[in-house]
Amino acid sequence: ALKFVITLLFIIYFWRRYDIKWKISPLSFIAGILIFLVWVISEDRYPMILPESAYIPSSHLYFMVIRFLGSITIAPIVEELFVRNFLNKIIISKDWKAVLTGRFTISSFVMTALFFGLSHSRWFPGIFAGVVLNLLLMRKRHISECIFAHFIANLCLGFYVVLTGSWQYW
Repeated sequence: ALKFVITLLFIIYFWRRYDIKWKISPLSFIAGILIFLVWVISEDRYPMILPESAYIPSSHLYFMVIRFLGSITIAPIVEELFVRNFLNKIIISKDWKAVLTGRFTISSFVMTALFFGLSHSRWFPGIFAGVVLNLLLMRKRHISECIFAHFIANLCLGFYVVLTGSWQYW
């Protein structure tokens, strides 16, 4: 809970510096749904390389609320700003602020998709999500599209976890 609150306070404090122009299209909604579906459908169809999350019984309401809120607020903003808005650009040029949003090189595309995937315990759908989010950014050229798609994917996954008791995703 403390991590959630501190991170949220930092996001709010620095929000104006992000200069996010909110543009959300149906494509970002579709991308989020697609990422969620692949995340769930691909389960047990690839080898796990990181340990699974601990089983969290539904009686831990406090944990569930914080985890759910963090996954739909903090994670989409922080991960998209870092991976697609910073990491991608710094791979392209040391003068990363001069790199236009949505521009990729082959190496930056591959490296950010792999980084995104391998930073999640479910690497296969993580890499798939990284590719989809990179393609979305290339097409729409607005980081808000990726943040929204990530939000939709995590929102769907959060509801899925709570409704089915599939705690391994958390």
